[in-house]
Amino acid sequence: MASHTNPKSNIARIHLDERELYHSEGFWMRGFRRLRRDPLSMISLSVLTVLVVITVFAPLINNYILKVDPNLTDPSIRLMRPFSAESIETGHLLGTDDLGRDYLGRLLQGGRISLAIGFFGAVITLAIGVSIGMVAGYFGGPVDDAINWAITTLDSIPSLYLLILITVILRPSAQSLILVLALVGWTGGTRLMRGQTIALRHQEYIISAEALGATPWRIMFVHIFPNLLSILTVVLTRGIGNLILVESVLSFFSLGVLPPTPTWGNMLTNAQDFFRTGPHMATISGLMIFITVLCLYVLGDGLRDAFDPELVD
Repeated sequence: MASHTNPKSNIARIHLDERELYHSEGFWMRGFRRLRRDPLSMISLSVLTVLVVITVFAPLINNYILKVDPNLTDPSIRLMRPFSAESIETGHLLGTDDLGRDYLGRLLQGGRISLAIGFFGAVITLAIGVSIGMVAGYFGGPVDDAINWAITTLDSIPSLYLLILITVILRPSAQSLILVLALVGWTGGTRLMRGQTIALRHQEYIISAEALGATPWRIMFVHIFPNLLSILTVVLTRGIGNLILVESVLSFFSLGVLPPTPTWGNMLTNAQDFFRTGPHMATISGLMIFITVLCLYVLGDGLRDAFDPELVD
């Protein structure tokens, strides 16, 4: 006698298996699964990956693939238009700048420096903000009051004026600019980490660790810090985009990285004098800044939604 399977029981079994899979997933696995379902975030991540790869390996690409020197000048081919017959024949696919330098080579080299300024500046800023914020939130009392006083004092000075003052004193280079941006921008991350630490300070597992004799530093960096990682990923992506824009603004005031070292910011600033004769100089570098910052912001929003602990699938 043939046995008949109840379709409703199969559906119920499938839903039960999905719920078991959901509960068996860890926090990070669940977050990455949500992120993979977000097409905009995945497109942004793909674009950023390509940009990072081609800019990190810019010296190799220039030497062995494009076979150009981004710092070599040739006034006879200055302001060559991209993808023109002359540019294709001479191997300068994106044309040349006002000094006859290969624009694609400088774009790759400039992106390497701009992304390095954004990434390392954001990482150092977060490192300072996380450390000081956790100390302020965990210890409280006079320590918290002193740190809040320092934050309030720095925030009372307009950031742009403070950046201009420091960069006038220091000779603008990629390394010094990273340190300047980190020293000026740590207050926002500190406020955020302080609030998160205060929220976690009185959780049961923290009280249990204290009862077992764990030191304050172990509690902060072993028990509290891992719970801040999901927030840090979001802050890091937005911070990189913000610092790339800040570098562009400083370059506009001639306070960023000085030529001939290329960055997307100073390339865009230099292009304003040649907008009619060489419009590609402004449009391409400006487009690279726009695409990079947009993808970072979109990815940041996707990470925030993916790792939201209150979100239910």
